[in-house]
Formats: sequence, C-alpha cells, structure tokens
Amino acid sequence: MEVGRFSEKLNKIDGVVYVIEEKVSVTNGVYEAELRHDNIAEGTLAIYTGSKLTGERITNYALSTPSNAPWKRIIRIYADVPTVYITYETPGDTVEADDINRVQISILTTQEAVNAEEERARAAEAELHGIIEANKPMWDDKYTRNEVDNKFSVFETAIDWKEAVGTYDDLAAAYPTPEDGWTVNVKDTDYTYRWNGSEWVVISANAIPKATQAIDGLLSHEDKAAYDDANLKKHTHDNKTVLDAVTQDDMDKLDSIAKGAQVNVQPDWNVTDTASDAFIRNKPSTLWADGGNADTVNMHTVEADVPSDAVFTDTTYAAFSGATAEHAGEDGLVPAPAAGMQEKYLCADGTWKEPPSAGGDLVRKAPTWDELMGR
Repeated sequence: MEVGRFSEKLNKIDGVVYVIEEKVSVTNGVYEAELRHDNIAEGTLAIYTGSKLTGERITNYALSTPSNAPWKRIIRIYADVPTVYITYETPGDTVEADDINRVQISILTTQEAVNAEEERARAAEAELHGIIEANKPMWDDKYTRNEVDNKFSVFETAIDWKEAVGTYDDLAAAYPTPEDGWTVNVKDTDYTYRWNGSEWVVISANAIPKATQAIDGLLSHEDKAAYDDANLKKHTHDNKTVLDAVTQDDMDKLDSIAKGAQVNVQPDWNVTDTASDAFIRNKPSTLWADGGNADTVNMHTVEADVPSDAVFTDTTYAAFSGATAEHAGEDGLVPAPAAGMQEKYLCADGTWKEPPSAGGDLVRKAPTWDELMGR
C-alpha cells in the first residue's frame, strides 16, 4: 500500500520569510510538478545539481500559474542529471478547500487499503490455523529440546571412555574384566566398542558393514556408481502388456524352433520371382505319376509290361445309341448282355432281342461272304 504524503503547511507570520529547498528526481531528462509551498517569490527561485546552491546551476526550466489557484506554481525542469535541488523563498502557504479534499481522498484510500489488508490477514490467519491444526498431532509427537538434552545426558552417563587399543583382539587383553558402559576405540578399524555387560558391541556409525546380497549395510561408492549407471541405462518395454501375457508354454515352443528357421510361408508353384519367399527352388520341369518314379508308373515298369509306345489317355466313351425311324444311331460302347442272353442278337435299335422262329417267313438262310460280295 502506498501511503499519501503531504507537505507541512507554513503559517503566515508578519515579518517572517521561509527559505525552502526541495530535492526532486528527474526522469528521462524532465521533471514537472507543483512546488510544495505557495506564494513563492519568483525572483528567489534557483535550481542546482547540489544542495544549498552548490554544483551546476540549472537554467532550463519554466514556471506556470494555475488559473484557479494563482498562489501556486507549477515548475517544469529540463536537465540530464538524476537529481536537482530547487530553492526559493515564501511568506507562507495558503490553505484552501482543495488541500482539504486531497487529505480526505487520501484518508479514504488509506482506509480502503487497510480494510483489504485486514481481509487478507484474516484469510492468511485462517489458513495458518488450518495448517497448525492439521500438523499439531505430528508436532506433539516430537521430543522437546529439554527432552532431547535429557536423552543425551542419559546416554553420556552410560558411557565410560577407556584408553584406545590397537586391534579388537587387544580388548580382551587390555580389559579382561570390563564393566557395563566401558567404551573403547579400536585403532586399526576406527570402530568404537561398548561393553553391554556380556560382550563388546560396536556402536560407531562407521562400523556399519557394506551391503551384500545376504545382509543389509552401506553402499560403497563403486556400487553406487554401478547402480546409477544401470539405472541410467535401464530399458522400459513399450509392449509390457504383451510380454506379461507370454506363458512358459510359449517359451518352450520358441525354444523348439531350430536355429536359423525362417517364417512359415505358403509356396506357390507359379511364382517366378526368385526373391519371393513363396518361390519354390529346384522344382522339376516334369513330374512322374503318383506311386512311381522316373522308371515306373503306377507300379508298372516302363518298357517291360507296358509297351514303350503306349499312350496313356483318360478318354471315355458313351454307350451305343440305336437308330429310330426318324434318327440315325451313334457310335458307342455295345451294351453288355446279361447272363443267359447268349442266343440273342443286338438289334439296330440298341437292344438285345430274340431271333425270329425257324418256321416263319422271315427266317432265311444267311448269305455267305462271297454272296454278299457278288462272287
């Protein structure tokens, strides 16, 4: 909060003249403001860079008079120095309503600032009270200074320092009948031991051993450096959820795959691109029939029970089709006669029929070949 400042007013007294010096700061080479006191004698005004009319005199300035307050003066100074001193004489100030108004405004502003500060202070007090109440159980569980001093006092009185020995084995020789509380420093390890009534117990902080995989202890600087290096290089799996789903059966299957085995692909006989995984290498230009090899076909030896000029074909034939009065018949296989039809003949209509009886007119002697040929 910025506190309002007011210059002390000078009473007018007959025969009294006041000599005033104002110290002001120049910003960016310019200072402009009302003089602190009224009714100045302009002929006595002087501006210097030093106090009490010392230093360099400043002559580059201007005075102006407010139309509604002719007893006041506004000064504007031009100077390339940070501070100047304004000196002048005055018989005293003129107190007006505007001065009272300024005081009232400042009082109101100050009151508003005080109210805001009071509100802030109350809020801060409430917050601090909450912190204290929340932490009080923890603070109440602490030792006081006197309690700590008493603890150290009890500890110190339970220790009876004895002269140091060279090694741990020297303890038994130097103090064969120790009493409870005797405390001795061993020089070779710099460990401190205390007799607890039945054995020498190490009590110094430097006696804590280095940690191993079996016992807790201190971490050596070498192990700390190795730990920091390993922690820096640790790898975090982005697919951890997938890895967690891998079972021992999956691992056993992976172990059973031969080293160098490639991904299973579907070979394609028609693929000609030798770079393709589906390309079949060293395939024969021709294949032999199923069940044989280059010399046999269906378990038959070529040029033995199968003639060398035999032609294998899968051609099939339809059954013989007989003729009708309107249509001619078609070539085909003769229908097989059933058992007992050995006396029947195949008729042109494609069926087996009984021959005519011997007494009929239709039975004639069959012509011989020569008769048929006209011989």
